[in-house]
Amino acid sequence: MSESDFIVESFDALGTSCQIILYKSTDSKLAISTAHSYIRQMDKVASFYRSDSELTTLNVARSETVSVSEQLLELLELYDWAYCESKSKIDAAVGHQLVELVAPYNSILYEFAVQNAHDAETTFGDVKIDSKNNLITRPVGLLIDFGGLGKSFIADNLAIKIIEAGGGGVLVNLGGDIRVEGEVPQGGWLIKVTNDLSLSSDAPGQLISIVLGGVATSSRLTRRWIDRAGNDREHIVLGDKSPIKCDYTSVTVAASSATLANFYTLFALLSQDEAPAMLARFGLPALVRTADGIGIGLGGWPSNELSNKGQSSLVGAR
Repeated sequence: MSESDFIVESFDALGTSCQIILYKSTDSKLAISTAHSYIRQMDKVASFYRSDSELTTLNVARSETVSVSEQLLELLELYDWAYCESKSKIDAAVGHQLVELVAPYNSILYEFAVQNAHDAETTFGDVKIDSKNNLITRPVGLLIDFGGLGKSFIADNLAIKIIEAGGGGVLVNLGGDIRVEGEVPQGGWLIKVTNDLSLSSDAPGQLISIVLGGVATSSRLTRRWIDRAGNDREHIVLGDKSPIKCDYTSVTVAASSATLANFYTLFALLSQDEAPAMLARFGLPALVRTADGIGIGLGGWPSNELSNKGQSSLVGAR
């Protein structure tokens, strides 16, 4: 295995960064072109920040029932599953809490939110999906944001599309959500798990190896913001604006896909007491960190040198 076996492509995507590492690709130009095309398409479909996105069109629609594309329908179905599976803890109907952030970018959404009172009692449970006819029915004024779970879903699809286009193997890192697919380098794909916000190559952390599936981290330390009332807010928000009651500062999970990994990181942050049993039940390796920086391995996460350095293998993350 040599450096010539790998091709790295990095670019901005979906309000974050995207890194693609191709391994022994048979058509790297087509693979990279496919990646850029799919990201542009999904940004136009699912961006909360774009005034011309399909999601904005849905959010500001004056009628309760709206026709949507297959791509948007898939994301809505994903959140319907997540809302039910998490017992309503993971809720995409939190856009009203984020409109201040999008005001400089999406004036259409912001003005709509200002002019239309939001019913604080509404949740994603009030969204009705007619998959057969691609129709969505929801209360007017309910604002949907797909957040990190939507990003991980896009990372999964992106990895598959890249392999279909260029063969070989690929690692997709979309804003920290990682998915590997196809042929695997010798020793697996090496990933550093760190709580160091600098994300430098020499940051302290644990080096892990995966051969399939996805890895995702949800952290309460990054992307904080101050709202107009002067409150320090986390980027992970709940529908009722209540603070997250959890001792974990970050959770990393390895699963069969980036989507499932992201779902269980969020579930662990929102359901700390239930997390260990849940992860053990599904055989999902996880690393949780507390405010003092201590790492706790759950569900079979490698236990050696959790808080410092060292390489461990997560072969066949499920």
